[in-house]
Amino acid sequence: MKEYNIGQQVSFAKALGYGVSTLLNWIAYITVICILDAIMFAIVIVSESIILALIAGFIMFVLTTSLFIAIGYKSLSDIGMKAASTIEVENAAFPSLTDSPTQIFSQETKIDQQEVENAKIECPDCGKIFGVKKLGQLQDVKCRFCGQEGKIEI
Repeated sequence: MKEYNIGQQVSFAKALGYGVSTLLNWIAYITVICILDAIMFAIVIVSESIILALIAGFIMFVLTTSLFIAIGYKSLSDIGMKAASTIEVENAAFPSLTDSPTQIFSQETKIDQQEVENAKIECPDCGKIFGVKKLGQLQDVKCRFCGQEGKIEI
């Protein structure tokens, strides 16, 4: 399966094909487990040997439990992906997807021994809140979200 980069568009046909194949895989998985459970149930009912009935019952338990665990995991991971896509990260290592690593890593960073406090300000254009360092002097500020630039003394 071809991997796509973040932000890269795929065609509707490919997305639909992936969705249909995922659904068909789940339907096949559930069908196979139901068939195996039915066979094991028949063995439990018909079997005259208690050991064979216990083994078949245990296999039924393992198959059914694995099905519920797989469905639960898939549901929670989908919910987590939807929730994560709505989170905005303010002070990320890469502020936006448009910045290239060379732009970010080429900036000089000064390491001071004293701890610098941060202040939160609101962008007048987009209304997003982001952090800036309290330097006690006039400094250039650029909004990471909309690109608005300005000077502020904090």
